[in-house]
Amino acid sequence: MARVVLEFEEVTLTNDEGREVPGVCATCPECGESEESYGTGPRSRIRCLMLLKENCSESNYYVDPEADDGRPPDPVPKPWWEK
Repeated sequence: MARVVLEFEEVTLTNDEGREVPGVCATCPECGESEESYGTGPRSRIRCLMLLKENCSESNYYVDPEADDGRPPDPVPKPWWEK
């Protein structure tokens, strides 16, 4: 699994009601698959990362450059009853 830092592009998307809303678009540099999400905040960017992870033919670990500090992600903590 390769670690890939993505570039995000701010775009204008059309929602279900036909209104134009701000959004972000992330594209896999290896296969060209792209995903869009409404909004331009961190949650919208994370949604694009998750959609690429699910839909991209490459098996990459996608990283947001604005949220990346160079460390691997923290492991998911165990519930208190399993400690």
